[in-house]
Amino acid sequence: MIDRWHFRMINDKKRNLAYFLALQKAFNQNYVNLLDIGSGTGLLSLFAAKIGYGNVYTCECCEVMCDIQKQVIQSHNALCHLVELSSTDISIPKHIPQRVNLVVTEIFDCSLIGEGCLPTLIHAHENLIINENSKVIPQSADVFGVCIECEELRKHAKYSLDDHKIVFIGSHDNMEEDQQYYSSEYMSTIKGGYKEITKSFKIQNFDFDNKQNLLEAVGTNVPINVTVKQSGRIDAIIIYFHLKLDDSITIKTHPESKTCWEQAIYTNYDSKSYEMGDVVNIESTCHEDHFSFKLHSAGVCNDMTASNEYVDFTIFNINRQIVARMNDAMYLNEYCQCMLQEISKKKMQKEVLSICFLQTDVSLLPAIVADNGSDKLYFIEPSAVLLKFLLKYQANLAHRITVLQRPIVEALSECSVTFDLVIGELINPNGLLSDHMVEDLTVIKCLCCNENTVFIPQQIEIHAMLISCDELRYENEVCDNSDVTLGFNVASFINEYKVSTVTDINILNKKYDILTKPFACGTLDLMKILHTDKDADELNLWEENVDVTILENNKVTAVIYWYHIHLYDEQQINTAPSEKSHWKTSSCLFSTDIDVVVDQMLQIKVTRNKNNLHFQVT
Repeated sequence: MIDRWHFRMINDKKRNLAYFLALQKAFNQNYVNLLDIGSGTGLLSLFAAKIGYGNVYTCECCEVMCDIQKQVIQSHNALCHLVELSSTDISIPKHIPQRVNLVVTEIFDCSLIGEGCLPTLIHAHENLIINENSKVIPQSADVFGVCIECEELRKHAKYSLDDHKIVFIGSHDNMEEDQQYYSSEYMSTIKGGYKEITKSFKIQNFDFDNKQNLLEAVGTNVPINVTVKQSGRIDAIIIYFHLKLDDSITIKTHPESKTCWEQAIYTNYDSKSYEMGDVVNIESTCHEDHFSFKLHSAGVCNDMTASNEYVDFTIFNINRQIVARMNDAMYLNEYCQCMLQEISKKKMQKEVLSICFLQTDVSLLPAIVADNGSDKLYFIEPSAVLLKFLLKYQANLAHRITVLQRPIVEALSECSVTFDLVIGELINPNGLLSDHMVEDLTVIKCLCCNENTVFIPQQIEIHAMLISCDELRYENEVCDNSDVTLGFNVASFINEYKVSTVTDINILNKKYDILTKPFACGTLDLMKILHTDKDADELNLWEENVDVTILENNKVTAVIYWYHIHLYDEQQINTAPSEKSHWKTSSCLFSTDIDVVVDQMLQIKVTRNKNNLHFQVT
């Protein structure tokens, strides 16, 4: 597996061409010994070899990328020498025979410095580059910011339970314990849009040719005064940069620039309103791999790395998508009504209920249930954060909670319990069925249920639609047309690592054509009693063939899918793409586009193996 941004990066023809032209100009200025730092697929090194550089050294520390690069270099018979190390582990003459007079690198994430370009280039100046007359491509960068209002970002920022002095802070990269400094989005296509509250402002300049400039940058505090140009809340500072490869070639990552780079988002957890004309004093600090910001206004200092309103609260840093789920009031209300209605009904026959939660992520549902009685609560390998939250929420819950470890066949056999109620948030915010959900359901239904056990949700229907969407392919594989890579064949090798299931898609903000009406393609019936082994097998694995009619002449790129969640009686939730929903969409990206014509009939074979869905045109 490799990160999806690699595909976007290699597909960015403007970026590739800019680097090629900068390398050409440097070669004409007699820079001939080159080291490509963080070389990935080796594309920039191939550029250098084609231009005529005598010595091309390339270093990469990711094993998968090294394997790809070896194949790419060999297929082009390029004279490039790969060192499978981080540049900071290279020593001369052990790994390369001599210092170089040109370093080329593209180790810049959406905030510019998040991949460690500052310590990497400081080390290069000290250990790998000949002297101060040597050159780095890019030669410099300017980092800019702008304060914005964005409801979508606000939903992902925090959720508080004031009565219990608990606040959840949305962290990034699926980290639960450690708060991350920034996230990233293509702000030009973020759900609901955004508005700029201030004009853009410069945060920092970096001169990559100057070691002293880079050394002094780390730890620098920069005061910035900006005037509010339109009233609104400051929900975040977004960052973009101008990457100056040389005096005349610049790559810009502003939201409207449409490059492979997203914009870095520094969330303001204490979002406040400002009026037009207000002056906001921003204190920016440059660290080795990130920036931090403090907002000073009306005598109040707001440190954006934390939530200052909740100094006496217990703070839980959790996945920001889970925070967005907590802030989805309609979703939460639907679940609460169903749970409490069924609990109330069962309490008429039984005082203490046994309730199982198919829940590993942090969730408000167990806390809501805990408030309504002295029921016994069972969890299957819950996250440490979920348990900490529940014990903080109600200190006396410890004796009511039982944690079951997988394989749960043994655990459930030992505890000899029959569940009255089984509750689960079974669709992840990224659009996939929860891990282990089907396996756990099967065991629970076989060992711990009777005809009175109620499941919430009771049924999950899968719905899908065929679409044509070039953006999906662009973001998840390198174009076979080598035009984007200036004639070099990288696609054949990196595309070996592409995946067919693509998750976490905001499909509403992509350009796509709808090629079929939505169609139902399978049902997971949680209330069905398993009488035989065959019933259990069908819960874990089924196939269904669906006939669909094409609506227009086009090409099929992918199938997107979502769920109708039947919670209880007539109550249901739909995870279909919506501006108001917290869910993203998942898709199955076909290996090649399929040409179709209007009124053509296609048969779609849908396979579900436990939690995994696969679609095939037959």
